[in-house]
Amino acid sequence: MTFRALYENKLLGKLKPYEKLLFNAYIDFLQDYYKTNINVEISFRKPNTKKFFGWIDLIGLQNKKYKIIVEHTLTGVLGKIGHEFTHINQFLKGDLNYSEDEKFIIWKKKEFMTVKEYAKINDFNTYSKIPWEKEAYKMQDKLPPLFFKSKYYKDLKGKDTTLDYLMDNDSIL
Repeated sequence: MTFRALYENKLLGKLKPYEKLLFNAYIDFLQDYYKTNINVEISFRKPNTKKFFGWIDLIGLQNKKYKIIVEHTLTGVLGKIGHEFTHINQFLKGDLNYSEDEKFIIWKKKEFMTVKEYAKINDFNTYSKIPWEKEAYKMQDKLPPLFFKSKYYKDLKGKDTTLDYLMDNDSIL
């Protein structure tokens, strides 16, 4: 099932034609996997030294603006997109949100921690054990292999010679 006819995603940043094909197919796959049909905007940024490799605009989610920001390198970017899309799905299911005053992060309808506490987390071990992050990291590893076996990936064959080369040589990770 594809939602491309009804929903148009935005891919922002310097992307090559084959990357646009790949990322749009992956978004279609994620929409189908999570059984959702939303407009998604992904902003690709140059990698830098910040501790975060990707994030979502959680406050924007409340206004139905589903925006993912990821550092762009072809290696690993599908996992990063899947990780952040998992957070969007958590929000859509009602599992992840902010309190009305935006002081608390809500997980499964309960105040889990303050936004200030969350912002102070600076070690990966603690961060990766937060329930919504734990789930997203699990999906980060699970979703790309599922995508590579899907019709969304297989249907890309023959659409771009560079993409064909990458697919034939298992160069998309």
